[in-house]
Amino acid sequence: MARSRGATRCCPFSADICSGIPRAGIVCGACRPPLVSYIAVRRDRGRLKSRVIRAVMGGEPRRDIDAWADIFVGGLERRGAFRPAGLATVEAHRRAGDRLVLLSASPDLYVPRIGRLLGFERTLCTEVKWQGHPPEDLLDGALQTPNRRGDEKTRCLALLRAEYGLPVIAYGNSASDLPHLRLADKGLLVNGGVEARPCCRGRQPAGCRLALATGTLISAARSATSDALGAARSRWSPNRCTDR
Repeated sequence: MARSRGATRCCPFSADICSGIPRAGIVCGACRPPLVSYIAVRRDRGRLKSRVIRAVMGGEPRRDIDAWADIFVGGLERRGAFRPAGLATVEAHRRAGDRLVLLSASPDLYVPRIGRLLGFERTLCTEVKWQGHPPEDLLDGALQTPNRRGDEKTRCLALLRAEYGLPVIAYGNSASDLPHLRLADKGLLVNGGVEARPCCRGRQPAGCRLALATGTLISAARSATSDALGAARSRWSPNRCTDR
């Protein structure tokens, strides 16, 4: 993809950075076999994701899935699930001319809608298979791509860097995000979970230095965005960032 005029950086965001999407416990009976298999046999999150999608929505027509996704994403906006500080940081990057990419392990049943709603130019997430031809196709639920988590996010970030040819600033919020945050020119762990924070305090690979993000959210931000990022700092909770 060609650069837009004035583009300075490529900025991948984890979906949870901007939103407080609820993570409800799965209680339906159809989901129990996949969960038991995940716990007892193979802790493969991609396989679990596919089996749960198939158990709950497999065979449903695209028009129904699309309608449910529209209701779900619209509800997120109406109830204010998107964190104001996260939105302010996205807008600051947009005003700076940065290329915005939403990178998520969640399925493409709804994540691209969040990307469009928030103005991301591109969304990379876990894609699922369909049977038949649009608009009459039915949801299969098998994964069309690898589960875009952990090492797969690292691979996606490397592809983005090669494609855009720009410095990369990445945001994440979990321990599984740390590998791709370390690969970025500037990686920031935001609202990091209990598993992620201790990892940031340990020894890091050569060529990667961690620093407490107590100044601006992005120390290399251009002056045009520093005010907005500084305002976001007081409402967000950056933990650690990688700084090459």
